[in-house]
Amino acid sequence: VRENDHAVLGLDHAQPNADWPWCFQAQIALRLGPHGLDVTVSLTNTSQALMPASIGCTIVARTV
Repeated sequence: VRENDHAVLGLDHAQPNADWPWCFQAQIALRLGPHGLDVTVSLTNTSQALMPASIGCTIVARTV
């Protein structure tokens, strides 16, 4: 989904495979607001078994 002030990107890993044997849905939402950029990241395990996972971000801000 893309609008003038926001975008949402998603991934649905619905079929387990040898590389990653769990199903999951991941999403990142970016919204440009009056005070800057808001970022929301989500990860949902859609498998029956527990899934190891973590989310990390590196934020680099530059002032011009």
